[in-house]
Amino acid sequence: MNLVAIAGFTQKLTKVSGYIPESKDSSVLVQLIINDPKAIKIANQRLLEAKTDQGLFSFDFEIDTPSMIVIKAQGRNILFPGVYNLLVEPGDSLNIKIPSLKKLGLLNIEVTGNGKEKIDFLKEIIKPLVPIYKTDPHYQSLQFRFETTDRKLNCIDSVYRSFKGKISQHAKDILRAYQYHYTLDIPLLGIARNKSDSVRYFFDKYIILKKRMNVLLDPEVINYFPPHVLYNYVYLASFTNPAQQTGINFIKNNPIDFANLIIKNFDKNSAIKEYLLADLTLSNLARNMLSDNAKDLYNFYGENVSINSVFFLEVQNLYNYNILNLAPGSTFFKFELPDSTGTVHRLNDYKGKVIVLDFWFYGCVGCAQITKALDLLETRFDRNKVEFISVNIDTRKTWLAGIGKFTSLNATHLYTDEQHANHPLIKYLNFTTYPKLVVIDQNGKMVGSPPDPRSKGEEFVRFINSL
Repeated sequence: MNLVAIAGFTQKLTKVSGYIPESKDSSVLVQLIINDPKAIKIANQRLLEAKTDQGLFSFDFEIDTPSMIVIKAQGRNILFPGVYNLLVEPGDSLNIKIPSLKKLGLLNIEVTGNGKEKIDFLKEIIKPLVPIYKTDPHYQSLQFRFETTDRKLNCIDSVYRSFKGKISQHAKDILRAYQYHYTLDIPLLGIARNKSDSVRYFFDKYIILKKRMNVLLDPEVINYFPPHVLYNYVYLASFTNPAQQTGINFIKNNPIDFANLIIKNFDKNSAIKEYLLADLTLSNLARNMLSDNAKDLYNFYGENVSINSVFFLEVQNLYNYNILNLAPGSTFFKFELPDSTGTVHRLNDYKGKVIVLDFWFYGCVGCAQITKALDLLETRFDRNKVEFISVNIDTRKTWLAGIGKFTSLNATHLYTDEQHANHPLIKYLNFTTYPKLVVIDQNGKMVGSPPDPRSKGEEFVRFINSL
């Protein structure tokens, strides 16, 4: 049986409590999000909410395996800048003091209680990284990007070796891999898009020869961070100059070719191979629903992964959900969403029109890119026949600030009315990545995902006009 390894623990009550002095005489919403490492996309998060009472908040929950958590106060991650997540183990009891909501971040919070050593370990990692990030120039040559990333990874390794606090080896390995991931994420993404002939030389020198990826390729830690870095590693390792040879959208446009590269690179590491293939297939099914590409990739996954794989059922369940609920021709969800005046818009209001739904959030880079494409393409349609509806998942204030930047100015602008990604429409469509375009026909029936207007503008126009 090939499984991504997850350390065995029994279900234990775990506690996260805290104090926000600024909210002693008022009430602040605190949210705790628990990520389940045994799932990739579907139901892998639990959201707990509490309002402060005299500045105090408390969460009790049960987990049976080490889990990453996010803590937000007034919608802001209390750990950033610094990190995005904390690691808790079953039975931990953390108490967190947030001295100021105006100055958040890992290094500005005070943590006591059982399990605090994991936070101490993260703080020790972050301290030497801060001055390096502060002195990094905005523009970085290819060589400098590799060199500064190498310095940061050396800092992480140094703390990993020298830290003497009481922390399990498994937790220590998870946290080192977690920091490796976020240190490598943006640099490798930029390097994968760089067309310089020196890409392969520096990649081999700083990544391959130093065996940097070994930290991330431990089956016991792989499911504690997103797969972006490993995707770009496979991409960079498979071509001499990937951006020149394949174009920057290779992974998205050629999922089966990329899946074959995953198998080529990790055929002897079944846990990594199966995790990456599962994530690739789940992402494609969420983004493209039941397109030919999505169905072909699902079939490829079934042919190359054991049914005993820990993520096999999750992939199968999402495919079956799409078949039952999101197949072309199925009746679309009867949504109700408000605009900026409070007027509620319903699916039936647009009967007789083709609807293009554009889902976005403030700060989404892909959303900003797709906005530029839609701004140009929308003018080519008869607005009496085609309705572009922008759907935002942020708070009202953030939503309004993003119009024209992260979504087309000329669309009909609606939002999920403070329900964020928990709105029934988002849950019905069952996706987690943005931007997301969905097309509905004149009779309120599902059509599916259109061609990406950023790279396939003419195909997008023909797709909409064919309805």
